[in-house]
Amino acid sequence: MVRVSLTHVLLFIAVISVSTMFVGVVVTETGLYAQSAADESDRKVATIDAEIDVVNDAEAGSTYNGSEVTLYVKNVGGGSLDPADVDLVLDGEYVEPNGTTVFGYPDTAWREGSVLELTVPASLEPGDHRVLVEIDGARDRLEFTVA
Repeated sequence: MVRVSLTHVLLFIAVISVSTMFVGVVVTETGLYAQSAADESDRKVATIDAEIDVVNDAEAGSTYNGSEVTLYVKNVGGGSLDPADVDLVLDGEYVEPNGTTVFGYPDTAWREGSVLELTVPASLEPGDHRVLVEIDGARDRLEFTVA
């Protein structure tokens, strides 16, 4: 009689242990999925809030000085942007800016309404050129002519 009771207790403990592990795995995976969905939502919101305008005057001829292209990009979106996240494509080729300056703010935050100056080393031939600026899904382009 004692042997049967002991067997039932051991089986009961085994069933409870397995059930607890199963519930733990389900809860952990559900938490990871919820966090992933929240992160994706944050990325979508950042993409929706980001909006930029290239404010260079292409007709003024000050965009290219013979050795570098200077761009002025205004943050017209709903939040701050990180200047390090800017992607530039000059005449179809990805380029890295060698300098960024946010006008009006001593720190590196590119706040709504402020202008970011980007300088890109380039050796351009006379003719028409195009530069594309993109950050967090927002993009704008500038077409200019080098005489």
